[in-house]
Amino acid sequence: MTVIMNDSAGYSGLANSPLVHPTYHDAIMARVEERDFLGDITNSEITERIKDCGQMVQILRQPTVTPWRSYSLNQPMITGNVSITAVCLSICNAAYQCFKFDELTINAACDNWGLFEQAFLAANYEAFVSFQRGWVFGHMVAAVHPRNRGHKAGLTGAIDLGDRGNAKIVTRSTVAVELALLKQVLVETLHFIPGSMWLVVPPELQTVLVSSNFSNMSWLGTGTSMIVDGLWEKPLMGFNVYETIHLPWSVESGKVCYHILAGHKDAFTYAANIIRSRLVSGIDSFSVMYQMLAVWGGAALYPEYMALGYWCFDPLAA
Repeated sequence: MTVIMNDSAGYSGLANSPLVHPTYHDAIMARVEERDFLGDITNSEITERIKDCGQMVQILRQPTVTPWRSYSLNQPMITGNVSITAVCLSICNAAYQCFKFDELTINAACDNWGLFEQAFLAANYEAFVSFQRGWVFGHMVAAVHPRNRGHKAGLTGAIDLGDRGNAKIVTRSTVAVELALLKQVLVETLHFIPGSMWLVVPPELQTVLVSSNFSNMSWLGTGTSMIVDGLWEKPLMGFNVYETIHLPWSVESGKVCYHILAGHKDAFTYAANIIRSRLVSGIDSFSVMYQMLAVWGGAALYPEYMALGYWCFDPLAA
């Protein structure tokens, strides 16, 4: 039985608070959908609500049409087709979260519910997106088309984007060139669409930008968006830029090196949801546990629509 106590917020314990509602977790997901940028860099346009692990959902792929053909007088025309296909995405990953509230914590939460709920939702939002970004970025890195990564990228294999064991050293003098190379690789796929391209970078990029030509505020902008977490105010070389600490990294020769991801929203599909939550009374203590179950899935739809750099940053180099 949950702990009962009177409080100024009108709740006599967690059992009488919004936490007891079986869909309270929707408040966390509402914040995720509003503020997190994963929905901006992935195809998340599913037509049904995610309700369980093992669920199959459909994602529509971009329509394809047959190519143009040369025409001559009285030539019989060959009829082409418009092809629309759907990809079945398996929601096959699951994880849980479990918090324990002891008697004193319950008392404090119920007496200050407004402040507690605000902090509780914010903390759970940050924990959920941190976990999910790590998963999505790791799978994106693995899925990038071989032609769009490494030392022999591009149509002719002449572009060096960096790779494990031999990262590109990005300085204030080279940052513009490295960004242009990522862009060139994607332009060569014939799918660089201004306004629809994204670039995910670590905070360290700022250390070389501030002393480069991009330090001109008309190029770089003045900060990050207050609407979507991590989104820079202005695009950079045709990319909408998202700054995050969650990119995959490793240490080589004493330097931290990052996988830099760029691409189009259609490249990778992803969907996630918290599907269940509940309050459970503690058995061996005066406590109540709040438990949540989350499920998610993702897959590359167009690996050639992503590019991968491998960079180390040196803000002191010329």
